[in-house]
Amino acid sequence: QSCFPSFGVLSGPAEWRAAVICLLGEKPFDKRLIFGERRESSRQESLSLDRHTTHKMSTLWKLTQMCCDIAGNTTPTMNGQHMNEEVVREMRRQTFRDCRAELAKLINETNCHPIMVRLAWHDAGTYDCKTAVGGANGSIRFEPEINHGANAGLKKGLELLQLIKDKFLDVSWADLIQMASATAIELAGGPKIPMKYGRIDAVSGRDCTPEGTLPAGGAPWPGKAKSAPEHLRDIFYRMGLGDKEIVALSGAHTIGRARTDRSGFGAGDECTKFTKGGAKPRGDGKPGMGHAGGQSWTEKWLAFDNSYFKVVKDKVDGDLLALDTDKCLFEDAAFKPFAEKYAASQDDFFKDYAMAHKALSELGSKFIPAEGISIA
Repeated sequence: QSCFPSFGVLSGPAEWRAAVICLLGEKPFDKRLIFGERRESSRQESLSLDRHTTHKMSTLWKLTQMCCDIAGNTTPTMNGQHMNEEVVREMRRQTFRDCRAELAKLINETNCHPIMVRLAWHDAGTYDCKTAVGGANGSIRFEPEINHGANAGLKKGLELLQLIKDKFLDVSWADLIQMASATAIELAGGPKIPMKYGRIDAVSGRDCTPEGTLPAGGAPWPGKAKSAPEHLRDIFYRMGLGDKEIVALSGAHTIGRARTDRSGFGAGDECTKFTKGGAKPRGDGKPGMGHAGGQSWTEKWLAFDNSYFKVVKDKVDGDLLALDTDKCLFEDAAFKPFAEKYAASQDDFFKDYAMAHKALSELGSKFIPAEGISIA
């Protein structure tokens, strides 16, 4: 109470009081912004909180929720007063916005768009809609999952994200991974994806799913599949997604490269004319590509557009990659109408891709609050 009298007496264990003091320092706050009366003036005041205050108070909110969970309460309170949920949500929104801004800076500086998309997809793509196991819960950061063959090379993505995680301890790994993917798509010129946040993290390797839940690039196909279309349907139908989502999500191969030491396909340190040093694969024409090597699906493999569908359809260049799971999009009777549509119209592709990406990013996720938090 002597540290910030506007709060009154803070109830709870000594550890909780110490955490609050550590988070908020000695600067007094008007508790009307956090507790009690739901007045319009309080709402307006809350929106004017500076970012430093907002970030710290968002962390306070998360700690309060943890204490409520331990105590068996459903509504966070302090001093016997209910916390103003609208104000707290705005605090969390600002934290997510700040986190997204830091991610954008990292991605632009390191040209790591593709690995961020792959990391998020491989975290979410373990979901089984029948058992409700797996999904976008951040379990990919644990062993044994991160060591699965399909996840080769993704430790680098986690190392990059650790730089952001250290600044935003109250953003879950599950949120951070999915936010990085959506931000990478948008920065590369792709659609704005209507994401929501507030995911609860997996807590240990016990939350990891068995190996073999992600798509393969070529035969022999896992399970009972005898062809590329059968295999894709085995994988994506298990997640609860359909043919349109399969084709739309395949279009994300418009960015990135395949490396033999990661997927077993593409190229290694040897380069194509599109992945050699000095190439400019960014859509904005700026230099930068990361390490040379690998084989890309498209010429501008750091630009998100519908060129993947055009390249696969027309087989325009032998230096560009086309796996069996790519070619089948124009061969399978159910896939082909979507693939043709996206090759003809980038707008149609972006519209369907954004919704498919959103659906994938929420598979198996549990949110606080239950409906999640959207940010502008």
